Amino acid sequence: MHPSQSFNKLSQEWKEGDPTPHQSDVIPAISYNCLTVHWANGEEMTFYYPFLMSVRLFLAGEHNLIVLRFTSERLILKGYSLKPLKRLFAREKPSDIFVCDQRYLMPGTAGQPIVIEAVVEERKG
Repeated sequence: MHPSQSFNKLSQEWKEGDPTPHQSDVIPAISYNCLTVHWANGEEMTFYYPFLMSVRLFLAGEHNLIVLRFTSERLILKGYSLKPLKRLFAREKPSDIFVCDQRYLMPGTAGQPIVIEAVVEERKG
């Protein structure tokens, strides 16, 4: 690019009132390779998406369940309003899930996905 073209582009952006780079130009789309579960007691466990075989949502009862089947473990997430979280696994794949203590849930969190329990089971055979 010729230097005058660069200057013309910059001066045009100033005239438009936005000389800063656009977010889509600066921040690339992030695709996470793993999921880390953070329990309230400080424990963490990481699961790798290449080993994820299926994600299933159960809506029956007071709580929702999401069952993530990996090749060697099953991760069972129990909580409220988990349908949007399940949809994330098909698109963006979340990098972190934080397990909240049910006693400390705030009234304003209704409608948001909240995980109150996460259980890891070893798969047999």
